[in-house]
Amino acid sequence: MDNKQQHISEQELEAIESYLFNKMDGTEKSAFEMKLQTNKKFREEFQKQRALIEGIEEKALISKLNDFHKPFQGKQADSEILKKPTYKRNRFHWVAASVAVLIGLGSFWLMNKPTQSDRLFSQYFVPDSGLPTTMGKNDNYAFSRAMVDYKYGKYESAIEMWEEQLSQKPKNDTLNYYLGVAHLANGNEKNAISFLKTAVKQEQSVFKDKAFYYLGMALLKQADISSAKENLKKSSLRKSKELISELGE
Repeated sequence: MDNKQQHISEQELEAIESYLFNKMDGTEKSAFEMKLQTNKKFREEFQKQRALIEGIEEKALISKLNDFHKPFQGKQADSEILKKPTYKRNRFHWVAASVAVLIGLGSFWLMNKPTQSDRLFSQYFVPDSGLPTTMGKNDNYAFSRAMVDYKYGKYESAIEMWEEQLSQKPKNDTLNYYLGVAHLANGNEKNAISFLKTAVKQEQSVFKDKAFYYLGMALLKQADISSAKENLKKSSLRKSKELISELGE
């Protein structure tokens, strides 16, 4: 040590080394840290010794690394030795990750690829525009109130009111027809089929052509192509003929 460091005692130096190398028990460590807090001169010496020891350790580490790299010198620069494996490993991971993503996207696309039924249903399904509403105080008030909700896309509310009315008139063609269309618009083709099948049985119904069309649409949504075409053929609507053509005779 130089003269500036000679004023630290051998005992204090050993204590500093023991602390830095974690060789103290709990009691010794607490006493040492208390001395660091209360003795400014000792704290300054501690910081100098710590810097010195850390510097020595760093030099020793560099020396060991140089010794390790010596067998490779003359073949490749140290920087290449260190960098190339990392590059190759990272490149491999990047390629592997990219392949995994592509496989995942491909699987997702295959699993969620729209079927012909889904595509045609989305292309051709438009809810019936509904009937004119008269909100006067008459027997049709409840029906008209539900029709207003239906026109605003509040299908659940309309369905609830119409089903209550249907309990009094179970074979009413108008109620069965609009309940069928409302259920289909609300994503429940199973219930839609039930109401529309009742509607198409009413021979004199003004909704018969449209009821067969929407029944075909509901069956198409269920991917029952054969039954869908069978009902679409019973409708004289132009869009029924277009959809049959899309499905193939």
